[in-house]
Amino acid sequence: MAHRLLRRRAGALRALPPAGARRITAVLHSPPVRFAVHPASAAGHWLMAAHFLLSGCLFAHAIAELLLAVALVTTWRPERRGGARERSRTAASL
Repeated sequence: MAHRLLRRRAGALRALPPAGARRITAVLHSPPVRFAVHPASAAGHWLMAAHFLLSGCLFAHAIAELLLAVALVTTWRPERRGGARERSRTAASL
């Protein structure tokens, strides 16, 4: 894949001095760059992106659930728990 990049950018490499063009060519042919431009590692990139998307959704769900629990705890009023019958019974017994 790196050699295809070199073919496309051959005009840019020819414009450089020979020593600079050799350095860039050596970098493009190095194992890390060859691995990065390989189609299999591109599939790995998509898998990692999907992993981050799913973990982000899971994290957002957990945070939303925590915020809902905090909201319920802070707004809970025990006197409003019973229905109208229960309130009338407690009022009559006083």
